[in-house]
Amino acid sequence: MKIKDLLKMSVEKDGECIEFDALLVEKKTLTKNNGDPYLQVIMQDNTGKIEFPIWTDFSTMSELLEEKSVYNIKGILIHWNDTVQIKNPKIMLIDTSNNIDMSLYVPTYDIPQELYDYFLNTVKNLNYPYNVIAKAATGCDGYNKKRWKEFTTCVSAEKHHGNKRGGLFLHTVGLMKEVEAICERYINNPYFYNAKDVINYDRLMLKAILHDIKKIDEYEYDGVIRYKPGKKTNHLVNGVVYLRQINMECGEILSEEDVEDIAYSILSHHGQWGPYQPKSLEDTLLHLADMVDSQIVGAIEKNVK
Repeated sequence: MKIKDLLKMSVEKDGECIEFDALLVEKKTLTKNNGDPYLQVIMQDNTGKIEFPIWTDFSTMSELLEEKSVYNIKGILIHWNDTVQIKNPKIMLIDTSNNIDMSLYVPTYDIPQELYDYFLNTVKNLNYPYNVIAKAATGCDGYNKKRWKEFTTCVSAEKHHGNKRGGLFLHTVGLMKEVEAICERYINNPYFYNAKDVINYDRLMLKAILHDIKKIDEYEYDGVIRYKPGKKTNHLVNGVVYLRQINMECGEILSEEDVEDIAYSILSHHGQWGPYQPKSLEDTLLHLADMVDSQIVGAIEKNVK
């Protein structure tokens, strides 16, 4: 059984015996009302997470259970405070030494092919030199398979929106579609005949593609999804460095003015929550597109209607 299916089981199923395999993400020592300790565990597979308490054998279970290990869990389904929990869990370690597929235990977005097609077609239709930089930076269309795999499998966050494999790609496409919609309303609107003087569609689209790309270096996501310990620079700074590296790799086809412009948009796209504030219209549009996508996806994933 997958965790997603387990979480969908109704109250009428309480008392049924269930069994599933999952990765132990976190174990926490908490205290009962009488002061005795108990163990709270968070388990995950590639469809979701479940959290439940282990009331008995605290010392033994606390010592035996190891985070980042895969276990088989058997128990009785119950609902408590509107959450699904496992009563009397029996937890057995699964031997992962035989090249077990860890992707089975990491939450992953099921991204439809049409979104990959949209990304590739958008990049191909950008004008030079922005199309070349986008292709090289993401590795798409066969340019660099390692970069493309990292870009399409990386998470977008440890928690909150986008905290599944593929989250970075999905979030990037979300921004690209926001940029497309903005430009459709203004650049392609004959009333605003001078919109192209203040919005460069190709450059703004490249900014959307690159804005979070160095999250690839920020997160671990082959097992437990988490921010890499010891990181001293974030994806904003690293994104600017990467932009310059890619431009050099491509023969410095972006002018220094364009590099500076794109770099500042990357640095300022967090708006008031970041170290730099938007200055140009494109800075502001990138920030707003980032906010729109993150807020909408966050609400959807929390089932807020």
